[in-house]
Amino acid sequence: MALRGKTAEEQIYNFLIGKGMTPAGAAGLMGNLYAESGLKPTNIQNSYEKKLGFTDETYTAAVDSGAYGNFVNDSAGYGLAQWTYWSRKKALLEFAKARGASVGDLETQLEFLLHELNTGYAAVLSVLKTTGSVRAASDAVLLKFERPADQSTAAQERRAGYGQTYYNKYAAGAEKGQGTMTAKEKQNRANIVAMPVVGNVVRFTGAVHYASANANSGPACKPGTAKVTQLAPETKHPVHLIAQSGGGSTVYGWVDLADIQGATSAGTAPAPKMRVGARVKYSGPLYRDSNGNGQGKAVNGTYTVKYYYPGRKCGVHIDGLGWVPESACSVVG
Repeated sequence: MALRGKTAEEQIYNFLIGKGMTPAGAAGLMGNLYAESGLKPTNIQNSYEKKLGFTDETYTAAVDSGAYGNFVNDSAGYGLAQWTYWSRKKALLEFAKARGASVGDLETQLEFLLHELNTGYAAVLSVLKTTGSVRAASDAVLLKFERPADQSTAAQERRAGYGQTYYNKYAAGAEKGQGTMTAKEKQNRANIVAMPVVGNVVRFTGAVHYASANANSGPACKPGTAKVTQLAPETKHPVHLIAQSGGGSTVYGWVDLADIQGATSAGTAPAPKMRVGARVKYSGPLYRDSNGNGQGKAVNGTYTVKYYYPGRKCGVHIDGLGWVPESACSVVG
């Protein structure tokens, strides 16, 4: 069955819904897959790229061709769910070969994911097919299926937030369903951090790049236009950039999200626009939430955007002070 949708995330959502998951269940699962791989089926665990001498693409091609024969036992997380344990990687590889598909094929990995849920994680699948809560779905996947090293409350909330983003974007009637959400889910719904997409050209405004996504220090580099080549959610420096020829930058490494402006699919970076980390001028009242409830004190000045929720009545959160209307903000940097 061909996947339906114009983007990978849309195809994944439609596939999961087609397999009987509720909108909340599909979104909760997608939030975890995003945290693991950025929804990129060819993603190899970032820390193993240098160790093994591969990129996502060359690793996948070498596994497919048989040129690299240690896929099962190299302990590198791979694919949408970052399958790591040898028996699961072996099963994935055999599943792909049986289909005559690349081990990095999106549809193949989605089918394998459902196969795993059906055969070994029935309790998790039951939640995904019945729940109306993104948080419940996300926690089931995190704690009983993915089971990463970090299962803290903060990690649970972060992944549920990613899932809520997809729910807001794809689930019909999401606004009507808000009344059944917990207080934490409502907060996650508001706390949406915009991430770029692999392949986008962005304007890098920072002065430091890092050798790894969690490095404590890194060498200096110049700002300018650069291309997004990898994403590593839930890390210190979650975006990997490579400088574009003629764009003025010398960046080649992991950078902070706050040091990125805008994104295009072509080679010209756009003018500054509303985004997380933008500097905006605003004069007017603050509001308690992104729906425009709870008008508070008035402010006047230049602020940094902490959260950005496009399309909401008051979708811009400034400097930890409160929510304000995007229409009343002027982006200055």
